[in-house]
Order: sequence, then C-alpha cells, then structure tokens
Amino acid sequence: MRTAAHERWYKLPILWLGAAILLTSIAGCVLMVVLGSRYPDEPLPAAGEQLLKMPTFREPESPQ
Repeated sequence: MRTAAHERWYKLPILWLGAAILLTSIAGCVLMVVLGSRYPDEPLPAAGEQLLKMPTFREPESPQ
C-alpha cells in the first residue's frame, strides 16, 4: 500500500512551522529560568512583626 505524496506528514510545511514555534517557545522558557536563577532579587527590608512574609500592622501615614 502506497501513500500519496500529500499525505506524508513530513512534507507539510505547517507542521514544521508549528514544531519550530514550539521548540522556540520551550527554549525561551528555559532561557528565562536560567536568567532568573542567575540574578536573584534582593530581599526586602523586614521591619516589625510579620505573618507569612506580610506585615501585621500598617505603616503610619506621613503628614503632608
């Protein structure tokens, strides 16, 4: 049984385009993870009591 040329999946350019876009987006995600791990965020200054990294009181408003 022979398949027609139009039925061969590897000859369809839209599948190659989809595969290229998928691989590019996965590579971009990996790159963002690598760059994110290289440059960590500086910790915020902790002042006062905290619960689950949230302050337990509100800072007083400064007079204007």
